[in-house]
Amino acid sequence: MLSLQTKRKRFNLLHLQEDEIYTKEFSCEVEYDDFANPEVKRTEPGKIHVCSRSLIFEPDKTVLNIYKFMFRDMTGCPVTQIELDAKDSLGDSNINKLLDRSVSKGATGDLIVFKTKKVVEVNVQGVPSPHKVIEMAPRVISIRPLFEKVSTILSLVNRLFNLFQSNATTDTDDEVHKIILGDIKNVRFNTSYLESVSEKLILKSQVFVRRILPMVNIYGILYVTNANVYFQTLHTVASKPIKRLAITDITELYRRRFEQKQIGIELTSAKKTYFFAFDAEEQREEVYQTLLKKVKAETLTETSLEKLLIRWQNREISNFEYLMHLNFAAYRSFSDLTQYPVFPWIIIDYENPTIDLNDTRIFRDLTKPIGALNPKRLHEYQERFKEMSQHKFLYGTHYSTPGYVIGYLVRNHPEYMLKLQSGRFDKPDRLFWGIRKDWNNCINNPAIVKELIPQFYMEDDSFLVNYLKLDLGIRQNGKRVDDVKLPKWAKNAKEYLAINRAALESEYVSAHLHYWIDLIFGYKQRGPQAIESDNVFHYLTYEGMVDLDSVTDQIERKGLRVQINEFGQTPKQLFRIPHPSRFAGVSPFNGFPGSPVKTEEESKENYGNIAQSSIQEDNQHRGNVKKETIWDPESRSRYTFSGISKVHKSLVSYLHFLEGDEDKVVSGGHDGYLKVVDLAARSVGKSFKVCDLAISCGSSIRDEEVFAVIPCNSGLRRASLEVMTITCTSSISTMEAQLILSWQLMMILFLPLSIPHRRSFSLLVHGTALLSNGKLEMELLTINMSQRQSIMTHTSLHLHFLTKEIFLLLEMLKVVFIFTI
Repeated sequence: MLSLQTKRKRFNLLHLQEDEIYTKEFSCEVEYDDFANPEVKRTEPGKIHVCSRSLIFEPDKTVLNIYKFMFRDMTGCPVTQIELDAKDSLGDSNINKLLDRSVSKGATGDLIVFKTKKVVEVNVQGVPSPHKVIEMAPRVISIRPLFEKVSTILSLVNRLFNLFQSNATTDTDDEVHKIILGDIKNVRFNTSYLESVSEKLILKSQVFVRRILPMVNIYGILYVTNANVYFQTLHTVASKPIKRLAITDITELYRRRFEQKQIGIELTSAKKTYFFAFDAEEQREEVYQTLLKKVKAETLTETSLEKLLIRWQNREISNFEYLMHLNFAAYRSFSDLTQYPVFPWIIIDYENPTIDLNDTRIFRDLTKPIGALNPKRLHEYQERFKEMSQHKFLYGTHYSTPGYVIGYLVRNHPEYMLKLQSGRFDKPDRLFWGIRKDWNNCINNPAIVKELIPQFYMEDDSFLVNYLKLDLGIRQNGKRVDDVKLPKWAKNAKEYLAINRAALESEYVSAHLHYWIDLIFGYKQRGPQAIESDNVFHYLTYEGMVDLDSVTDQIERKGLRVQINEFGQTPKQLFRIPHPSRFAGVSPFNGFPGSPVKTEEESKENYGNIAQSSIQEDNQHRGNVKKETIWDPESRSRYTFSGISKVHKSLVSYLHFLEGDEDKVVSGGHDGYLKVVDLAARSVGKSFKVCDLAISCGSSIRDEEVFAVIPCNSGLRRASLEVMTITCTSSISTMEAQLILSWQLMMILFLPLSIPHRRSFSLLVHGTALLSNGKLEMELLTINMSQRQSIMTHTSLHLHFLTKEIFLLLEMLKVVFIFTI
């Protein structure tokens, strides 16, 4: 009878080589001469794990380590004992014919044998450590399957071995993937795992997927019922054969990109995250749309980004939280090291013994990418850029790659580096051993432009302190690599992380973080704006630049996959116009570019307040102020409102002074209400709710009674103050509209148009205006208001203005064009 100890699983998929694929396992006995003492003959029970590049033996005895037999170290393809004897007597030329004949008719003998000249020993007795390579004269290894046919196993092993031999001319990953799917096509989900007999499948059928974990893919079956999401592994390598996630527990639901293909989905609960990759985008969409209808209303999805932006602007969530949400929305995941969440370097002072977060000189310039912070190095990049003919780029490396992430995590996840480096740690001088050294490399080394990972702003210091006592080697200066060397201003790792987080949440960063967002997630990520911002990376790092499925040449496809998986992927572009800054001052409109930074406490005191009888300018802009019907976005940061409290329950986001009655103003708030406020009487007149979320902006359409307003949750509303109702709705790209109309240098045109043989209708036109030498270039978006639908037309207008007066009016946003069709 076997003891409980002999049943303990020690094998881990991280024992495989990078890009190696697991196929199956089987119970067996392995006969071999002891690797330490060849005079000792061993017969050990255990399991053989069949992989795309090796056979891995996991002995039942826990005192023994795991042994890897690599295909590259075998003298020939594994065969039966009879065939090996024939090979020794007949020679290699005839054994292949015998092998083909034996596999087709059913292999003879009960042993699978092969000769190898190397064995890789994986230490599983303690903390992860470099693998030991044992070299020897070719030695016979014999495997006796206990419950499966030799012919079945040998057929699979031979196919994998031959694929490995043709690795230079074949995309072996795709071929192995096909083998696995072919072998499991008849496998069915075990319905005995269902939590309740009343559960019903709500997909068309079960779906074969891969669960994506750091450096590991686990094949399995996805089964979605009306109550739960189940994942049944196809192999027993996982700790549990079934994973279950209640749909009501899902807190985040996002589409995911995998290997630059739209085939992924990620489900997150309070305790666990599941990243699944499908074979086709259609399968992913069926699951995503099905779950989207079932999850709770508060579940974060791709449509939640607008709400999160408003919450960040209003300081309801921290900079750290907002950056995490942006990463998740942009396909970044802790489960995929090729698309790991990216965070900015913030502090640049690693020399002084003390640090003052009130000193702006200690902060990194967030308007520039890492590669542009050193002018001399940037000049070298730019000169090389000019010489390129096509697919031009400034930086040949990326700011986020699996290698960088693994380097940062080597102390708390050493198994990642052991897999990446084929069983070894990197050279000591190349390891992450000091903060200052890493920063200096990032701004001086022409091959390093990396940003940070979220752990630099979290509380867990295990990636900085060598708690596992790993032997990471000795540098060339004779010093051992141990704990990460910290700046002088940090007494320990905990303090370093606390100061880093405080810097991230500082007023300086809050006022400038949107510039970095523009570079990584926004409009400066791609196109002409990226070139102007010195923010251009290799073209294959960008989404949509390559379709692996359309590449027919296997070697080219293999090379592209390596490029995608090893050299970095740029996040999904979330914003196509400048990202707004954070609200920071007394006025609810503070936080726009050029506005003074004030404390959060000062801002809270003035939430929802409107001027008692006049608008008071702050100290920076003294003088008389004329009330305008067109609210200039540039002036929003100049005024302080006080007097009438609780006009809106939260922030005031839109104001319009009524023509002919200077004491009345129409206001929109983040509480979703549109109100008419009498400043003289200090009272609220008309009031009605437009939507559940914030009103971001608006304008008068007709006779100071009909207003077009853009909420933050869904499209455009036409509100009538006369009848106190919403008379028209239209769905538009509200994220784009909100950002455009909230603070950018834009033109908002509400135009009554007359078209022959058609009734009159209202048309909203808004766009980005770029003024240069009297020339206006504008990207326009038009919305048909009266027909209650959007006309999503993007076009470029190139208008030439001849008079200086018109040009100045355009700059001041005080001009209205009347188009006649």
